[in-house]
This record gives sequence, C-alpha cells and structure tokens, in this order.
Amino acid sequence: MNDGWEQAVAQVVKAYAGQYPDNLERVAGGFNNIGVRVEVKGLRLFAKCYFRHAGDTRDRLGTEFGFLRFVWDHGIRCVPEPLVMDEAAGVGLYARIEGKVPEADSISRADAGQMAGFLVGLNRLARDPAAGALPPASESAFQLSDYLAHQDRRWARLESLAGTEAIGESFRALMERMSVLRRKLRDFVATLAHEQGMDPAAEFPRDTLTLSPADHGFHNTLRREGALVFLDFEYAGWDDPAQMIANACHQSRLPVPAAERRYFIATVLESLPGAAGIAKRLRIVYPLVGFKWALILLNEFLPVSGDRRRFAGEDPVARREEQLAKSARQCDVVERWLDGGAAEWGWFGSDTSPYLEMWSGGRRHGVAPGYKMTQKGL
Repeated sequence: MNDGWEQAVAQVVKAYAGQYPDNLERVAGGFNNIGVRVEVKGLRLFAKCYFRHAGDTRDRLGTEFGFLRFVWDHGIRCVPEPLVMDEAAGVGLYARIEGKVPEADSISRADAGQMAGFLVGLNRLARDPAAGALPPASESAFQLSDYLAHQDRRWARLESLAGTEAIGESFRALMERMSVLRRKLRDFVATLAHEQGMDPAAEFPRDTLTLSPADHGFHNTLRREGALVFLDFEYAGWDDPAQMIANACHQSRLPVPAAERRYFIATVLESLPGAAGIAKRLRIVYPLVGFKWALILLNEFLPVSGDRRRFAGEDPVARREEQLAKSARQCDVVERWLDGGAAEWGWFGSDTSPYLEMWSGGRRHGVAPGYKMTQKGL
C-alpha cells in the first residue's frame, strides 16, 4: 500500500465521484496511516489509507468509518462526514475539513468546553439502541480488572525487549523505574477499591457506559472559524466514561491543559448517568490511565510500530529518545498523584461532594449541559 496508495485512492475516488481525481496530495505528519488531499469535480475530499498488519489485527478502517457514520447520521456535525469506504483497498473517503491544529498555548477554557460538549453528545447517543452495534473501544474497560489486564499485556510486550541488543540503557533504566511504579499502582488500586467496596471483577453498570473516541487529544482536532472539529476515530467505541475522561487529561500530545482539567472533568461528569459512582471510580482510574499513556509512549520500540511508521512514511527510530523523555515525564505525573497529588488538587474525595462543587463551578464558567450538536454549534 505504501507504494500503491495513489492507485488505491484513485480507484476509490472514481467509484464515488464517477471519474479519477484531478489532483492527489499526500499529507505530511501522519504517524500511523497515509492521508491524502483529494480534488475531483470541484469537490475537496480527504482519503485515508489505513495500516494493516498481522501483528495489529484491529479494523482501523471499519471502526473509524462506522463510528463516524453513526454519529453523523445522528446529527453531530463537529466531525468529518464519511462518504465511502473500500474494505479491500483499505481506504476511507471523507469530506475534507479545512482548519488548523491548535497550538498548545492557544487551548482555552472554551476549547476544553467544546471537548466536553462533544463527549457529552456521544454519551447521549450511547442511549440510542442503534449504538449497541458499535464495537468496544480500543483497550476498553468494563470492570476495574480490565485496566490491569490491559496494563499487563502492554508491560509484557515492552519487557520482552529489555534483553535485546537494540534497546539502550535509557530504555532499561526507565523500565526499572516503571516496574517500581507499577507495583505502587497495584497497591493503590487494591487499597482504594477495598475502601470504596469495589470488586475489581464486578462489571460496571451497563447504563453508565459511554461512546468514546479513545484518542481525543487536541492534536486530533482542527480549528475552523473558532469551532473545533474532531478527528481520528480508529480506536473509538464503547468504554468506561472514567477512562474517557482520564484519556483526555493524559493524552500524550495535546491533552486538556492542567489549568482546565477540574473544569473539564466537572462539565463531563454532570452529564453522566451514575455520576457519583463514576466520580469515585475516576479517582482510582486516573493514575492507571496515566501509566497506560507512559507505556503507549514506548510503542516506538515495538517492531509492529516500526512497520506502522514506515507505512506512514516516517523514520521508525527518529522519535525514540523524545518518546523516552515524554514517558519519563508521564511517570512523574503518576508518581505525584500517588504521593498525594489528588488530594492536593482537590479533584476527588471520598464522597460525592467534590464533584457536586465542580458542577456548580462548571455552570459559573458558562458551558451549558445542553450544548447543541448542530452545524452552528458542534
């Protein structure tokens, strides 16, 4: 596909528009797939060629296209419109969104509110019976033990690399540090779950689950006329809303800014059925998800990730040192949480009163729970 993407895209465009494209322009900067700007018959479209690999069996094309088709058909317009997919070619065709990825220092409270509003809208759609046909999100959690199981699998893959010659001392040193942190996390989860009377093997109530994009950092948005458009749903599906909230705060590239997290969390929580239980669960899950992202950042060292980078036209080793440094910083965040950061920030307490206080704070700052999912709003 890396060599034949032009022909694959051209055939899909012809099937959709009735003629071959007037122009194809490959987009730089993708780490997982090949993005292509398409011009045909005066239409501006975007084609995406999806990575497929024996070691990565997820259906990226089917997941993203199906999720977008569902939310678009149910009135959400802050996402690209899905047009056609060709499963055999591994290509999806979408309406093109013109905009710019926000700079880190430009992400405002209003942007955090738009992110929250989008997630609130997805939660409302989760009550639609048709949503039941959507798949689980990548590394979804439907009971507390799922978080630990996902962590174990990621850890095993990385640990298998520690003895290879290609892995340097910096990687090994970080893995040793993470091993200690991992044990502390296990103790933290066991203690807090016991204090809250939570059985790690008990499934979360079905009516509290939500639809999640799963990789919803601001790097996967475009700013268009002041409003954000949300992109990249290859990992989307059903999940624990506690993980959905924590993912937005821990995402490794452009997360919800630290100064806006309390507000963001409050705004999302106030929309959720079973919010009291979710708020308690979030107190446990928050550092687990933070550690998950520290592990994800080390994907650069895995063979399948190297193949994915080459497919997307990127150097598979160029980002390794940068990712090691980011992973170490993410470990710092988790350690601060375990050492008392949660209490210090005042986000979560042992009862429900803190999130009730956050709700009132959210209203004071003007993000309405009824944020409309329309062309004029989202």
